[in-house]
Amino acid sequence: MSTSRTVSTKQISNKKPLGKKAIGVFGGSFDPVHFGHLRAALELALTFNLESVRLVPNHQPPHRALADVSAQHRIAMLELAIRQCGQLKLDTREMDRNGPSYTIDTLMSLREEFGVEAPLIFGLGADAFEKIASWHRANELLEVSNIAVLSRPGTDVNAISDQTLPFAAHWVSAADALLSTPSGLLYKLEMTPLAISSTRIREQIARGWAPDFLLPEAVCHYIEQHQLYRPANARLTLSKEAEL
Repeated sequence: MSTSRTVSTKQISNKKPLGKKAIGVFGGSFDPVHFGHLRAALELALTFNLESVRLVPNHQPPHRALADVSAQHRIAMLELAIRQCGQLKLDTREMDRNGPSYTIDTLMSLREEFGVEAPLIFGLGADAFEKIASWHRANELLEVSNIAVLSRPGTDVNAISDQTLPFAAHWVSAADALLSTPSGLLYKLEMTPLAISSTRIREQIARGWAPDFLLPEAVCHYIEQHQLYRPANARLTLSKEAEL
């Protein structure tokens, strides 16, 4: 992928949207899924009027520790979380693959599924984007998808340098530009700031705190039912009490 071309926002935004519906992609460990994830995915869909946003739980993240709970539990929680939101779709293709969950492989798989003309919009948090140059085959990402860089609490999306390599020449300032091309563009998207962290939720549950109002009620019930994220001794105690 060449980084020498200059993208003209005016020229691109004046183009008509492509005939095929745009598809959004939003990945993560979802360990557990919470309102921060869900609101970001929904605002991605609303901003670009997307037919759907694929929520892609990763199997083996290359840049972070493995999830605390099994793939089956994370999939079940996602299904419960999105069952009443038609625009958000569960996509298990990374779970179904062996080995590390590389984003380039996922985007190439989606490109094969939806064809060469459909705009793909990959939603990526600004904190993750700051490290994107270290990703596997990072210079190929814009060959198969557009990227919407999402603001995160504590990370100002507008402070990200437009000269970040290898993407310096691909930024645009109009959201609809990403609907006019299948791939190749970057856009900074301000999101509703929800400072909710899966790590913090896991820590609170381990301390015995209820995660209410941080994630959907159905997910709270699932976590309680399956005694997820609790210390091993706490799970054992609860199991013995249930037998009485």
